[in-house]
Amino acid sequence: MRPRLNRLFLLFSMLMVVVLVAVSCGGDDGPKKEDLVIRLASDPTTLQWAFTLQGFSMPGMFMATSLVTTDENGEPIPRLAKSWKVNDDRTRYEFELNDWVWSDGEKVTSGDVKFSIEDALLNNHPFGGIFWSNVTSVETPKDDEVVINLANPQELWGLLTPQYGPIIPKHIYEGTDMPNHPMNNNPVVAGPYMLGEWNRGSYITLVRNPEWTGEDTYFDRVIYRIIPDADATVAALERGEIDVSPAFPPLPPRDVARFRDDDRFQVIQLSPVSGDQDSFWLNGNIAPLDDKRVRQALFHAIDRDAIVNAIYLNTVLVAGGHISHAGPTGVRFEGDFLGRYDFNQQKAERLLDEAGYPRGSDGTRFELKFIGYPTYPAPELADAVFGYWKDIGVEVSIDQGDEIAPFAKIYDAPIDDPWSGYNVVLQLNMWTIPFIMNGYFNSSRIVPGTGTYWSNNFTINSPVFDDNMAKVLSTAGDDQVDAMRQVQEVLADELPTIPITTVLSNMVADARVKNLPLGWGIFTEPPLEPFDIRWEE
Repeated sequence: MRPRLNRLFLLFSMLMVVVLVAVSCGGDDGPKKEDLVIRLASDPTTLQWAFTLQGFSMPGMFMATSLVTTDENGEPIPRLAKSWKVNDDRTRYEFELNDWVWSDGEKVTSGDVKFSIEDALLNNHPFGGIFWSNVTSVETPKDDEVVINLANPQELWGLLTPQYGPIIPKHIYEGTDMPNHPMNNNPVVAGPYMLGEWNRGSYITLVRNPEWTGEDTYFDRVIYRIIPDADATVAALERGEIDVSPAFPPLPPRDVARFRDDDRFQVIQLSPVSGDQDSFWLNGNIAPLDDKRVRQALFHAIDRDAIVNAIYLNTVLVAGGHISHAGPTGVRFEGDFLGRYDFNQQKAERLLDEAGYPRGSDGTRFELKFIGYPTYPAPELADAVFGYWKDIGVEVSIDQGDEIAPFAKIYDAPIDDPWSGYNVVLQLNMWTIPFIMNGYFNSSRIVPGTGTYWSNNFTINSPVFDDNMAKVLSTAGDDQVDAMRQVQEVLADELPTIPITTVLSNMVADARVKNLPLGWGIFTEPPLEPFDIRWEE
């Protein structure tokens, strides 16, 4: 009897080993599920992405539902919408919806999409009145069909992503004070993840949505660890305490460059959808910058390649024009429009002489007044650029403002004192998408002293710009590209600003995390498309 018991015990033990191995390897489900840990710099103000663009609210963007997301070329990838048709002039977008369910059990319908665009986004999103102003109506022929009609042709895919076009449940928000709704910090979702726990100041945990019936995801949990300090973030990456440091807020270039050369990590460069540039704004309303030759001389005096190498450690690009040429919007408008302004201080001196600003007995031609930001890379940029200008006889007095002061000095200036007497302002992460550029430089937007943001506070009064920008905003395809070429030629000649860089945001991650997005966005949080992200097997 004992031998039989021994044999049974041995057989049982072997079966247990098989079971334990199967469990540890994930059984039929493949590799064992793991958590993904992402750095977050601060507690969010909200987890409902429809009412914010604050980068610290990235967990809300991760949970957000959208009609589509896009790949690195700006091409749509299905999410709530499983298929679509677009008419030839891009004024009518028809979508067929997936059979999704909100996390409270209610079905997602076309009525939710209509409500989200017409009520939530247009009226309550920080930039909804601008982003969605081209929409004339949203039709809901069936619960699983929705049609978006536009007044003018528009490539709509960028707005239909989680970043700008989150869909929210109508049955929760209709008739309420949406931005202050109590569910904003524990939103009802339709995607694979929902809020698990929020320990303020420490972490936010997202867990699987039990109502989710779509494509499976690899990670059981996505954990956001709140780490405000950049140096602490670097240390956490190196110790393996976090797996990903998103593009926002950025890590210092010295650390990005070091991670780039370390095989244990990967650095993924992201191009902001908003076409961000770091630019020096020039006040052409008053002398001496009211003379185009002076503005052009200041540009010739700057070695932008050296600046990008020394200050940014080549983690950004030298700007090729006044429109960013990176990302889904700008890549269609690429070209070297600023190459005419080679680093040539002799040419800069000749232009200043021609403009009537010779060197004085002390070698100085004139003095400019500058206001900028106090944080990197603003002080470093100011030191470099003003050093170049000093070489050609231009002195600059520096007023170090806070994060709000540069814009306030321009837009809140009295009518009889443009820019409050400042000649130069440094604008970091200047948005350059077409409708923003139209606000900056269209002659109809010259409204000094009104405090109106994104208005024309420069000297641009160009019918060529106005006519071609109108075409850019109302056409698509080759006609739009040709019109934007004319727009960029005008700006390159007039030089209301001196673009230094095209901003690239750098995501740093453990090299073993595979299939991180090749997306973009100063607010990008990994991943936008969560289904393929996984640990290396």
